[in-house]
Amino acid sequence: MIITKEVEITVNSRVVSHFKELGYNVKPNQKLTVPIEHLNKGSHSKVQIECDICGEITEMEYRAYLKAIKFDGLYYCRQNKCFTEKVKKVH
Repeated sequence: MIITKEVEITVNSRVVSHFKELGYNVKPNQKLTVPIEHLNKGSHSKVQIECDICGEITEMEYRAYLKAIKFDGLYYCRQNKCFTEKVKKVH
């Protein structure tokens, strides 16, 4: 589960159109605070994540989080044998 609600980003030229489609009036190199839901799927922004099994809090890139929850919608940390639970579900 994502704990972070908003992140500050610097809009680069590749994502200007993404934010304009969401209604932002932005230009390249502009700093902007956005809710997590407005980040694009490939965002490198760091967000705080809570393990859905043990509650351990870690920080990772938003895009890595989306990849991690792709299997069943839950985030499994690599501590406390949580990830082992995910492996058991897969096999």
